[in-house]
Amino acid sequence: MKQNNDYLNVKIQIEESRWNFTEEELFSLAIRKNKKRHFLFASTVIGKYLAVHPYRPLLISKLLAAAYCEEVEGKAATELTTLLKAWKQLPDAKAFEEIKMQKFDLNEKTLFIGFAETATGLGHGVFSTFNGPCAYLHTTRAHLVDEVPELIFREEHSHAVGHNCFARELPDMATFESVVLIDDEITTGNTALNLIKVLHQEAGIQSFAVLSLLDWREEQHIRNFEALEEALGIRIQCVCLLKGQIETELLKEMDEIKLNNEEVDWPVKDQEHKAEQETFYETLHFELDQKVILKTLGQDQKVRKLAYLRKATGRFGLLNQENVAFENQLKALGEQLGAVRQSKQTLCLGTEEFIYIPCLTASYMGEGVRFACSARSPIVTIDQSKGPNSNYALKEALSYPSPEDLDLSIYLYNMASQGYEEVFWFMERDVEEAFKAEISARLRKRAIKKVYFIVFD
Repeated sequence: MKQNNDYLNVKIQIEESRWNFTEEELFSLAIRKNKKRHFLFASTVIGKYLAVHPYRPLLISKLLAAAYCEEVEGKAATELTTLLKAWKQLPDAKAFEEIKMQKFDLNEKTLFIGFAETATGLGHGVFSTFNGPCAYLHTTRAHLVDEVPELIFREEHSHAVGHNCFARELPDMATFESVVLIDDEITTGNTALNLIKVLHQEAGIQSFAVLSLLDWREEQHIRNFEALEEALGIRIQCVCLLKGQIETELLKEMDEIKLNNEEVDWPVKDQEHKAEQETFYETLHFELDQKVILKTLGQDQKVRKLAYLRKATGRFGLLNQENVAFENQLKALGEQLGAVRQSKQTLCLGTEEFIYIPCLTASYMGEGVRFACSARSPIVTIDQSKGPNSNYALKEALSYPSPEDLDLSIYLYNMASQGYEEVFWFMERDVEEAFKAEISARLRKRAIKKVYFIVFD
């Protein structure tokens, strides 16, 4: 039994643990506002829902890459002892930089694919640990009107089932010898299987690996992988840090569960905001990569022209040598922003799929920095100091409509009472002043004195 409360009963049986990882190290269970699947693994290591030290997502990515080297490449990571020691006790900045600079070599030309939304940062982090002929691509929820996706597939249990792959910056996918899919957890594996079918059909790929922090597949799900291997004549290797079985039971109807989400009233477009509000926030602009302007269809069915980073995120494809150049730029930016900081406790925020670039930058901003990311996932929050609900991880949420699509709700979790004084909010593109003023005012209610919007344009 683990993490039971008034609303969710959980049974977990751990079958395999690589390097003695425990449940508590990797996740906390939460309740999803989703009838397809009522629970969620709120990772304690990737910075999506729960704020973490920015070294954590980067180190767990490297450890997952080391597991891949052992299982698939057939060679042990020489610095594994150093990595595990760094995981248990976070290193100083100099030691971390040495770890970051050490790379693994690849045997084949490999394409790494991270799953949106949660694992875009984890996938990019795994890719960044390798030398050699490799590239990175992440799936996206974005619906680009004039772009033809190379791959389209579905994630049945998600709140947003559609995935697209726009590999406009990559060579032909058929040139890759193997594909590595990265997700934070797999429960049935159906999402990975759906993509593998498409990749084999469209590009003729024969060799696949599926990397995940957590693997909860039951026997039938594992047989589904074996059946697809046999049917298509391909190879699929699954690598994880923690493997087991999980059973969950929702003890009350969703409507009975207390929700603490605060809905933000969105200001009217072009509404004037008080001049003194501008002192609560500041926008800092930086150039990282070329931009592409693409027509994007929102959930409100309106088409908007939005600016996307051309290569740096991996949304359209990113080659290894390009990634190294971007990472050097982000190191310099992190040191620059570290000099801007005025607080001892600083929160750096990513934005939905935009995770890795903010996290890597935050890792160079000095002591007292934590990293988290806004999310589309609507999760139940429970804030009780005593009783069976006291250990529930997600205490409160701030929800707000996306500044680019008012029908799309976005969430920030656990912003209150964390002691943050400043927020550095990283955004791929600029947003309206009305949004900055409104959200900064809401954060000010949570004792945050200053918000910096870091915009890459």
